[in-house]
Amino acid sequence: MKKIISFLFIIPFFLIYIGIINFDNSDVSIDSYVANITVDESGDMRVVEEWKMNYHEVMTVRFRDIVLNKYANDYPLYIDSDNKAFLDTSNVVVKFYKSDIDRSDNISVGYSWESDLDELGNPVVCEPNIPSCESIFVNTRLAGRMSGDVTFIYEYTITGAITQYSDVSELNWRMFTYAESTVKHSEINVILPENSYDITSLNAWGHGLTDGMISIKSNNRVEMEMSNIKDGEFPEFRILMENDLFPNIRQNNIVINEEINKSVILNYESELADLYNLRITLANIMLYSSFGLIILMLGIGIIIYYKYDKEYNAVFDNDYYRELPSDDTPATLSYLYFMEKIVDETITATLLDLIRRKYIFLENTESNMSSASSDFNLVFNKDKKKDDLKEYESRLLNYIFNTIGNGSFVTTKQIESYGSTSESKALSFQNFLKSFVRLARLEGKSKKYFEVGLSNKKRIIIFANLIPLLFILINFILYFLYNISISIPILISIATIVIISTYVFNIKKRSVKGNELYAKWKAFKNFLLSFGNLEDYPIPGIIVWEHYLVYATILGVADQVMNQLYLKLPKESLESAESTYLNQNYYRGNRSYWGLHNSFHRSFTVAKMNAQSTIVEARNARASSRGSGGGFSGGSSFGGGGGGGRSR
Repeated sequence: MKKIISFLFIIPFFLIYIGIINFDNSDVSIDSYVANITVDESGDMRVVEEWKMNYHEVMTVRFRDIVLNKYANDYPLYIDSDNKAFLDTSNVVVKFYKSDIDRSDNISVGYSWESDLDELGNPVVCEPNIPSCESIFVNTRLAGRMSGDVTFIYEYTITGAITQYSDVSELNWRMFTYAESTVKHSEINVILPENSYDITSLNAWGHGLTDGMISIKSNNRVEMEMSNIKDGEFPEFRILMENDLFPNIRQNNIVINEEINKSVILNYESELADLYNLRITLANIMLYSSFGLIILMLGIGIIIYYKYDKEYNAVFDNDYYRELPSDDTPATLSYLYFMEKIVDETITATLLDLIRRKYIFLENTESNMSSASSDFNLVFNKDKKKDDLKEYESRLLNYIFNTIGNGSFVTTKQIESYGSTSESKALSFQNFLKSFVRLARLEGKSKKYFEVGLSNKKRIIIFANLIPLLFILINFILYFLYNISISIPILISIATIVIISTYVFNIKKRSVKGNELYAKWKAFKNFLLSFGNLEDYPIPGIIVWEHYLVYATILGVADQVMNQLYLKLPKESLESAESTYLNQNYYRGNRSYWGLHNSFHRSFTVAKMNAQSTIVEARNARASSRGSGGGFSGGSSFGGGGGGGRSR
């Protein structure tokens, strides 16, 4: 059930991830864009715009491209090719402020219409080469360059911005379609010629983004406020006014055609509003449905858990089990207890078990038996019959004695240092560990402690992913039909597919027999942790405890067991001739000890680390000797190069 509950916690991290990948991490921040537009009686508009920016890296130049085409690509209404707007090139003003200090006198300005060159010696042009566009180039090198808080102010006049039809005049304009980064806040104020008409004579609509408000303040003032204008969005507005406001409009800006008039425009804006509202509705439906998808998939996950993953109820239900629940080897216990995993302590426990069963005799090579760095002789008992050895046990004996040792004995220090002498020995040691784990897992699998046939059931279960896949398909269809935002629903759908697939393919369930035995081993572990406090428990002899300690090592409680044995086990029992490893002066100091399980575990851990280190060093040595050429490798040499741009 914990796996299913974790499902609830993973989804929020995916949502955080969505926020991270959408976070604007460009080298420039645009805090605000404010444009004050004044329209005169000739249909020209004077624009004073202010860009408040913050440069996180030092840059030198900026381009302001101004597109003059009155009809955007794929314009759906009537187009008059003579209806054009122009930039009044005689009346352009640029100002530059750094940290609120006017440094306009120190900048150099270049213009595309004057064929000026930029700082690289290239012609100043709009990029990419946009038709009907003029570009203003500003070089701030002598003004302290662009870093920190910077403000650009552009003043320019667009002639012929207004289009006049038979019964209405129109200002339909995009202020910009791209910028260096997200524009956090924007205001656009439009002042029309003074007039005596009622405020209802004006119509205004905002387009191009989702987070904005447009309001008609009076019969000659329209205000717009927008937030977080991202890449792909743009501040666009359409204002309809009375024709009398522009008595001096130029002839080429008058479009009289039965295909275009106020009614046509109003109908078009009404259709846009309906479509926009539909897009919002669909986007919200998909967004909220994605959270419903989480709940649905969580419910499916819970059903899968109870049907395929929940362990069987064990008949055994006591807190303690006071004897070994089975005659399984330490490796088989690891396989059962840790869900088919052979833990690192398995070799240590197997070695102790082989000593206990007298396949190995133990000798100490030092006087200080209690030292953490003590070295032990492991002596191979060649007279002992090997018939009852498991394959992985034979593999362990053969490797440590015949490969590492001299055939008769090996020291723990030899085991530790074996993989550090050469790459071939290091690889040999790694291969031994892999084969030991593989053979131990095969032995555990033969016990049938886990459900069989789950793989076929998993293939059926995974069909649950058809639900989020269908949801993804629906989202893409709606995206292509209505251009709605589907990033969050898609990512949530992918998250549910990944999570449910990962969960299903990692389901492992003990069989009835395996779970019954698992319950007894858990109770045996509780007993090992608590036997010192059980007044009715007579402490058995040292031979029994040597057997118990083998399994305590696998269960990770050998230290606690030895602490209790120090108080409970009579010291004279350590001198028993029947003892195999507990008589090796297991104690140190007043109450602490250095157990053989710790010593052996340390030896194999150090041996594993030494082997890995030797292999890495050998491979690095070969890599460093190859000279120039060859493939790429990981990491970085911190070389030069790279780039990107457009404030630069």
